[in-house]
Amino acid sequence: CGAFTDIKQLINFDRYQEHSKELMNLILQQLKLEQVTLFPIPFAPCYLSIAHNTADNYRKEIALAVSMSNLTRKIKQAGLTPTVKFRFKDEQIEVILSTREPSSYVECNYWQLTPYDNLAYVQSKMRQLVDDLALSYEVDNN
Repeated sequence: CGAFTDIKQLINFDRYQEHSKELMNLILQQLKLEQVTLFPIPFAPCYLSIAHNTADNYRKEIALAVSMSNLTRKIKQAGLTPTVKFRFKDEQIEVILSTREPSSYVECNYWQLTPYDNLAYVQSKMRQLVDDLALSYEVDNN
């Protein structure tokens, strides 16, 4: 049994994309309910040992984006100014969304880092989210 150095040797990407779209359409048709929102997460095929971490990072990214965008909308509707604080401690990134003004709007999310995480990639995703939501942020190194 020979070892493959590249997953591209194993997969026909044209067929993969075609079947992926068919599967997504089938899922969308079967779950076409008002109460269901699907977030397609397309990522290239990868080895099973990497797939779990990749999917978990997408899950964390989506959860963080939904949480932050919902609270940001509420804060702005209340006429307040949202702000984000990032805190790095105990192998996790703490993301605190609150207001500059005194208020009860505070939400804390955690991104638990694993040995497989690329910290620069995670930080860039968080910066991109903050930029997309037009939020000011600070990094607390304490």
